[in-house]
Amino acid sequence: MNNRQERIKTFSNFGFGLVLHWGLYSLLERGEWVQHNHKYDTAAYKNLINDFTASEFNAAQIAALARKSGAGFIILTTRHHDGFSLYDTRGLNEWDAPHSAARRDLVAEFVEACRNEGIMPIFYHTTLDWHWRGKTTWDLDEAEFKDYLDYLLSSVEILCTQYGPIGGLVFDGNWSRPDMNWNYDRLYGMIRKHQPHALIMDNTGLERPGVLEHPEIDVVTFEQHAVTASDKPYGEDIAAMRWLTLNDHWGVAPHDFNYKSGREILEGLTRSRRYGAVYTLNLGPLPNGGIDELDRAVLARIGRWMDLYGEAVKEGRVEMYQCETVQENRAVPNSDFVRSAGNGGKGYLFCHNLGIRGQENVTWGQQGSSLRRISSCPKKIRSIYWMDTKEELEFKQEGTSLTVNCSGFSYGENHVVRVAVLVWD
Repeated sequence: MNNRQERIKTFSNFGFGLVLHWGLYSLLERGEWVQHNHKYDTAAYKNLINDFTASEFNAAQIAALARKSGAGFIILTTRHHDGFSLYDTRGLNEWDAPHSAARRDLVAEFVEACRNEGIMPIFYHTTLDWHWRGKTTWDLDEAEFKDYLDYLLSSVEILCTQYGPIGGLVFDGNWSRPDMNWNYDRLYGMIRKHQPHALIMDNTGLERPGVLEHPEIDVVTFEQHAVTASDKPYGEDIAAMRWLTLNDHWGVAPHDFNYKSGREILEGLTRSRRYGAVYTLNLGPLPNGGIDELDRAVLARIGRWMDLYGEAVKEGRVEMYQCETVQENRAVPNSDFVRSAGNGGKGYLFCHNLGIRGQENVTWGQQGSSLRRISSCPKKIRSIYWMDTKEELEFKQEGTSLTVNCSGFSYGENHVVRVAVLVWD
């Protein structure tokens, strides 16, 4: 396995990760695009640097929360579109955290904390800048744009040389100037020189999900989009990342109440894994850098589910088997899917929409057991059992057709998605 294959496999096997959107915009508590969308006065926005204390930013606590949730990596917005950097720009400008009220290199703290918890640190870095030389990059002429690319290269080189080995870089904003030559070869070549094992990702935006724009890209992105089937599962020649918000904003917005439910999150996670993609959930830290109580609760709930099924989420590969629910002697395609374990000898059947066993006037929805069929399973099955309870399941195999009697949840439980272990020859 070569270097590229190894880093793609490592990232894909994480299965789940986090992204943090945090910066000066967090002080305004109206999302990460607040300055642009609300036409916030530039001078007033610049003055926010004097209020950016990061007084409750505790990278060690954040990394510990990530580990307990089952996340394998954290992506941090080292610089967002407002051009403000959480790292020491070392003389490129004074629009950074060390020159703010915080007086700290917050990226250095982040990297150290991630390493201490066994979490991969990944850097998000904008390529769109609203403040460079008093202009936005979408207003630059060709000569100015070339100068900006020099500044961008120097900025990213700091990240590649001052923090030791990093997991990767995520770029965001090239979609803002499709008319310009971004000189990918120079930027990506510099990264490969200093960080040969780092992942390179380019967020292709809402309108172009899953697009591979350069051969050096290791991970294609699906921003807010569900991942769709490719010719073969992601995670082999190219990785895929579905990243999305908990509500409708990336940056903190306390008046955005449109939070995803536990079902939406867990089904989103497992359906991403159905195609081999990595599910990445965003948190918008509070203005002071702390993590909101609701966000903590969401991570804790994901962590409890991952304690039960994390092994099935993380390891192995997708098997392109057809899965169905048997209803009244007919088979109906469903959301179930199978992943094979990395060491062989077994697979994992992800079962959706199971009922709860209990008195019919108390439980809600489908009752009892549910017959599930895998119509194209070439493996000889020896046994099947629930991963969480080790309860053996009845099954019948005829050729490549496998029917499993999937018992419902015991009263008092509903995991949304339940995983059965298939032991095969």
